Amino acid sequence: MPFIGEGALEALESHVFDVKYKKETYTQYCLILQSSGMGKSRLIHEFSKQHFLIPITLRKRGARGTYYLPFLSLLPLLTHVSRVSSS
Repeated sequence: MPFIGEGALEALESHVFDVKYKKETYTQYCLILQSSGMGKSRLIHEFSKQHFLIPITLRKRGARGTYYLPFLSLLPLLTHVSRVSSS
């Protein structure tokens, strides 16, 4: 099936390069959030044909998903909110 999201792919490439080369960038990651069936995984797959990336899916155990398997061992580490005490 041909990929028909060239505009989205170009927008993602533009965003990634903007973030990579700006000095005020805090960190180099990109969150892609959308309803199921909207083509998030396909967009990442197409992007990865030209650019190195490490896709990480954060999904609770038992949640439905079709493309990338979730990194269940990373979920608690990345979603834990630590409390800082003020002394």
